[in-house]
Amino acid sequence: MNIVDYKFRSIIITEKGKIIPFDSIECLLGWGRIYRKKCQVFFSDFRAPDTLIVGKKAFILKSDKRPSPMGGGLSAYSTLESVLQAQRQVGGVRIEIK
Repeated sequence: MNIVDYKFRSIIITEKGKIIPFDSIECLLGWGRIYRKKCQVFFSDFRAPDTLIVGKKAFILKSDKRPSPMGGGLSAYSTLESVLQAQRQVGGVRIEIK
């Protein structure tokens, strides 16, 4: 898959080491909740797109004012401070991904 905007990129690394890139967080979530639990999940930090965040450590914001490539409005941040700053700028709600 070609990544349109690296600020919204997400990646799964399977048990066998296969790297599966996604255009957005919502694409990864739609891929299948069962498979995600057996894989490593990473998200691009919206503020530093070259930086990958381990999925369980990411802070996720859902905001219609920050549209992602697939329309879900999800973006990831590496710190609580950065997600709170983004939330003040564009509104939305923080969500937890399990």
